[in-house]
Amino acid sequence: MVLSATAARAYNTGGIIVWPVPFYPGSGIVQVTDLQALALEAMGYPGGALFNKVKVKVYTPEGEEVNSGMFPGYPAIWNGRDRGGNRVEPGMYIIKVESEDVRSGLHGTRTVKVLANGRSRGTFTRGGFVGGKYVAMGRNGEVTADDVYSIYWNPAGLTELRHAQILTEKEIKEKAEKGRVDDINEADLIRFSEEEKRFSVQVAASGSMLTYGASTAFFGMAINLPAGVLGIGSYTMFSGGVGRMDYNGVRTGTLDYLATAGYISYGVSLGVTSLGFSVKALYEKIGNDYYLGCGTDIGTQVYLLPFLKIGLMVQDLGTGMYPMVKRAGIDQSYAFAYPTLKLGIAVITNRNFTLAVSGYKKLDVKTFGYSVGAQYDIMKWASIHIGLKDLVFSAGLTFHVVRFDVSYAFTMDTVTKGFNHIASATVMF
Repeated sequence: MVLSATAARAYNTGGIIVWPVPFYPGSGIVQVTDLQALALEAMGYPGGALFNKVKVKVYTPEGEEVNSGMFPGYPAIWNGRDRGGNRVEPGMYIIKVESEDVRSGLHGTRTVKVLANGRSRGTFTRGGFVGGKYVAMGRNGEVTADDVYSIYWNPAGLTELRHAQILTEKEIKEKAEKGRVDDINEADLIRFSEEEKRFSVQVAASGSMLTYGASTAFFGMAINLPAGVLGIGSYTMFSGGVGRMDYNGVRTGTLDYLATAGYISYGVSLGVTSLGFSVKALYEKIGNDYYLGCGTDIGTQVYLLPFLKIGLMVQDLGTGMYPMVKRAGIDQSYAFAYPTLKLGIAVITNRNFTLAVSGYKKLDVKTFGYSVGAQYDIMKWASIHIGLKDLVFSAGLTFHVVRFDVSYAFTMDTVTKGFNHIASATVMF
């Protein structure tokens, strides 16, 4: 018996292509091959061109794996379905290709963006890269949201702005103990009273850079009104330079992906309970096709105890999209999305520490998701955050400067194993 060993060595994965793009889930398949490997094989390259282990993983823009497969070489395929056999939603997906030849030791990894078309339901609103604080805490904003970013996370959290810029109970106690009674005004003492009708406006902006080549942005404004809080905002996801490939695997140009949701939200407080809802207009552009739609989100936050808070959010209730371009493979009808249910609980201690745990269920998938997050105020002007969402780690830092809050967060990317970066800021007028 003769034993031999080969040294592992990387190869140039620039020849890997995916076609066709865009494709229609459920109508045909997506193929993956390596043109460089095929060329080397045609030239009689000794031993290394025939890869015998090709693994393909398909991810959503949020980093959730929807399907995977192992193939004994190229071409590898994907039928446009998830693990449960359901057609994936139209939009953008990231295909990660891991190739290896166990005989020669050649190996390499590459990610390729693809566009799926067909019948959009506006599920891009599930992204969750909004507000550094909330991303850092594991994206459990249904219970922790308390500023203008509540427009996206849970509109019931907008009511917390009615008490903004007023001292907390702990701060009042600390000032009293230090004899600084003159620093405590009437507004501080009636923090939880609905009789305080101050007009204020909070403005926010948030942006993220995702490692696979996409970005998101959120802009919003919340206005404190006598009977509640009104919010107006927009959430956008964009990725350009997606290769357009025909059915023969020939590149014919580039395509862009753009998705935008415009929000009008309102939150009202009913004692220890807050209620909120959002109405949103949706626009999604997949290559040369685009869709229009609308939807609603509703939520509530309840203080069961002064230190114990729960939040419930129903996202994409009645949401749907309609194709504005008539094309073969696209059903010219209004398609409704499946809602997502979110439930969270937060413990807010008087020692500058908050712990939040939440779970969510997308009604179009069988599995449940979860997140755990914590916040610690290391001093009056700075807080640190840490979180875990479905085993994906995140952390961040927030600085409080007068009426400004500036946050930074990073979260591990499950596709590239790098880090996504999120920055956000709010200001109160």
